[in-house]
Amino acid sequence: MTDSDMLETLRQRINELEAAAPQHESQWQPIETAPRDEQILLYGHYWSDQQGMMQKPLIGMWNANACRWEAAWMCWFGVRPTHWMPLPQHPDTGETTSQTVAD
Repeated sequence: MTDSDMLETLRQRINELEAAAPQHESQWQPIETAPRDEQILLYGHYWSDQQGMMQKPLIGMWNANACRWEAAWMCWFGVRPTHWMPLPQHPDTGETTSQTVAD
């Protein structure tokens, strides 16, 4: 088998494995699909256009009273996210680290 044949075989196998891999919900999704009853990762714009885009995602939640997305650690800190992602599982327990938020 030549090097180019080996390379092509490896590429095909990689494609097969990627196609067979389960799709995780840990991919960024449009904010319109986000749950509004739990904490999630948010990414997008800060509330003010002068602040621009977030440098990194933050944990946030929907505030039904204010009708806006907010940082979980500072309820008055509104954000305008464009995308969201579920929080990862805890490394020790395997449980989701998100908390359900009561309206």
